[in-house]
Amino acid sequence: MRLGRPPALGPRIAGPLVRARGRWHRLFAECAAKYGDTVRLTRYPVGVLVANPRDVEEVLLTNHRNFTKHFAIRRNRTVFGGSLMVSEGEEWLGQRRRAQPAFSRSRVASYVPIIVEETERMLSGWKAGDRRDVHEEAEDLALAIVARLLLGADTKGEDRALGAGMRDVMDAFARRSHAHLFFPEGTPFPANLRLRRAVGRLEAVMAGALARRTGGEDDILGQIEGAALAAGRPLSDRERWELLLTLFQAGQHTTAAALAWTWLLLDRHPDAREALEREAEEVLGDRVPAADDVARLSWAEAVVRESLRLYPPVWSFGRHAVDACELGGYRIPAAATILMSQWVVHRDARWFDDPEEFRPARWNGGLSDRLPRYAYFPFAGGPRLCIGESLALTEMVLIVAMTARRFRLAVPAGHEVSEEAAFTLRPRGGLPMRVETATRKEVAPRR
Repeated sequence: MRLGRPPALGPRIAGPLVRARGRWHRLFAECAAKYGDTVRLTRYPVGVLVANPRDVEEVLLTNHRNFTKHFAIRRNRTVFGGSLMVSEGEEWLGQRRRAQPAFSRSRVASYVPIIVEETERMLSGWKAGDRRDVHEEAEDLALAIVARLLLGADTKGEDRALGAGMRDVMDAFARRSHAHLFFPEGTPFPANLRLRRAVGRLEAVMAGALARRTGGEDDILGQIEGAALAAGRPLSDRERWELLLTLFQAGQHTTAAALAWTWLLLDRHPDAREALEREAEEVLGDRVPAADDVARLSWAEAVVRESLRLYPPVWSFGRHAVDACELGGYRIPAAATILMSQWVVHRDARWFDDPEEFRPARWNGGLSDRLPRYAYFPFAGGPRLCIGESLALTEMVLIVAMTARRFRLAVPAGHEVSEEAAFTLRPRGGLPMRVETATRKEVAPRR
């Protein structure tokens, strides 16, 4: 039987899709609701949105060799060059093998003291009655942590410049990637010029951080450099820059967005917040958290996982089909762009009861084992599963628990919160919240 093409967007949706800057996630959800699990997008020359876990699994795992990185990543060599985020085949495999030991379970455990120290530093600057932009605070915290882990360097005094540089680069990258017309990187088009200027500013700030590097072989960069040297292929200056940019981006903006959304959800759901406060009191008390505590903070982990389900920082990503294939019962031509949206799949009632509701308790009782394999994929999946997944979860669980034992965060009355789907899904215009002192709870029996 000859396979047909997937249904395409109707004209009433195609127009808004072109103009959908910042709202792509909601329009993708509208497309899936209207046309089903496989939809052709007229916004792309040949673009297909897939919204069924079986098709996501086909792309990321079962037939992953037929799908390379999305053109929006590959055509931005100014930013990512030939880094782990962009490379393919044997080049990628070698990079991954060199980097993987730095993110092993034992290594992640060794990073906990830095995570705890920087979190305490942030919290010590807060007091009841403060009004803080918690997304900005989370970006500063995540940047401080990733700088020390990567370089062994304290970037205090440069945090704003480094953070602003990262934000400018990724925003310029997102605008260029979503542009309706594509101009090669060498073309003096405004989007290209903005990206080049942003990269230049960030390179200058990053060079200063490298000059003050103190970690040597013990930091993540040192571990990867050592592995490259042992393999007889030392990193070039350009490869070092590309690696740092990739890991800084992954370690800062995604983590910061996830923390901001988690604090917002806890404010909206007092029962979940109070359960978190009780767990933090029981497990941590007043002492300095240790790596062994992470496994005992089960409610904090459930809160983080549920936050990542509802507000995944990586809300969508794409792959390029090398050869023609079948997805969802339709023929997909070679060179098609396959788009997969965590925002869409994570909120599908076929996989999650009351999918729009924040219910951390849903993760109790082995939900992960009962779900289709790719009904939940905040860190992507397959061979290219995010290398920092374990580190990110450890970091978020500790920060959320440590914050809960000292403070409550509340959105000021009348403030409207909305999402902006840029490179990451983030609160539009930041997330101002009022700092309140957490009420110490009597520890309830564990259930």
